[in-house]
Amino acid sequence: MIIRFIDSESFDGMYGPFLDEALAERVLKIIRMAATDAEDAEIVSFDPDPWKEQIGAGLLPFVISIESLNGRLIDKKVELLWPPRNKECKILEREGYVQYFVWAKTQTEAIQRMMAFSHEEPVQKYTDAETAAFEEAAIS
Repeated sequence: MIIRFIDSESFDGMYGPFLDEALAERVLKIIRMAATDAEDAEIVSFDPDPWKEQIGAGLLPFVISIESLNGRLIDKKVELLWPPRNKECKILEREGYVQYFVWAKTQTEAIQRMMAFSHEEPVQKYTDAETAAFEEAAIS
């Protein structure tokens, strides 16, 4: 199900919600005809159940954090994450630390799914200076 609202810079708030796309289009036309300053009015849509498919399939949202030193595993955490991220990915990476997000039924399956993203570029990447600041903060 998709929920639609009509939004514009020219009025406070939004009009809606509308479940019927044709109705939202008709209301948008009326607003544009009635208000000369509503040219920027537009239909904004969103899915109120973005994780319906994954949760319905029995999957859980996991974040996996891995710490290493000189290529050796120091610590691995597999934890539930809420709210979930928009898609499975390598979230961030800095020297000695990597974090992933995956959907899986178990922690073991989450670790297996994580491997598919191990060679991807992270969504967030830190500079050497930022990495040094993290390390210094961890020491103190």
